[in-house]
Amino acid sequence: MGKILVTGATGFIGSHLVERLIHDKYDVIILKRSTSDTWRIKDVLHQVKRYDLDKTEIEAIFQNEAVGLIIHLATNYGRRGETIKDIIESNITFPSVLIDSALKKCLKGIVNIDTSAIDAYSFYASTK
Repeated sequence: MGKILVTGATGFIGSHLVERLIHDKYDVIILKRSTSDTWRIKDVLHQVKRYDLDKTEIEAIFQNEAVGLIIHLATNYGRRGETIKDIIESNITFPSVLIDSALKKCLKGIVNIDTSAIDAYSFYASTK
């Protein structure tokens, strides 16, 4: 399958997923912001390859790594006063660029995970 690239690895669900993937002996890469708090995955951080989204071009990741699967959990809920532009960048532009870059390198699959616990009429929900 190749390596598994996980976005949103520092969040609640992502951290549990990363731990399980490592437990099951998968080769895991995480894509995060350099400002991300990694406390949830501190015990397994040394077992994953990390790229900081704000310091690395997405296409470079796919040039350097044999990514076979992306599990995309990263999102922006807009809970911290982010602008609509920030939410669009996180929830539409980023995953679009991620998928486009991956497809150029013959990606085998992508899993996009979302939540159903948000008001269906929120701007977040309309971008997911």
